[in-house]
Amino acid sequence: MRPSFLALVLHAHLPFVRHPEHEEFFEEDWLFEAISETYIPLTAMMQRLVRDGVPFKLSLSITPPLCAMLQDELLRGRYLRAAPGEAATIRRSPARLRKSREERVARGGARRNSRHESALSPAC
Repeated sequence: MRPSFLALVLHAHLPFVRHPEHEEFFEEDWLFEAISETYIPLTAMMQRLVRDGVPFKLSLSITPPLCAMLQDELLRGRYLRAAPGEAATIRRSPARLRKSREERVARGGARRNSRHESALSPAC
């Protein structure tokens, strides 16, 4: 049997939401949620794979608006101020994943391998 391969190709985009004329701007929360619920957990997962010696490859495209927002000092500062609330969201994520798995199992859905759950769990 020939070996199989899995290619992960991720595309990240958000609309440009930087608004320095406002102290708080609702749409900036989209960026902060993406950082907390996607980019940080993805980075943590890749760090665990490297630490555990698991070979992997990942292709990630980031659009220019998202790249600009991730590098923007104003948005970075605002994210750090919002981070305590975002960190609480991250800490709740594993429980939310477990609960949804238990609900799927109760409905007769497929079980998730605990190895995959730990890869999705943030390292906070």
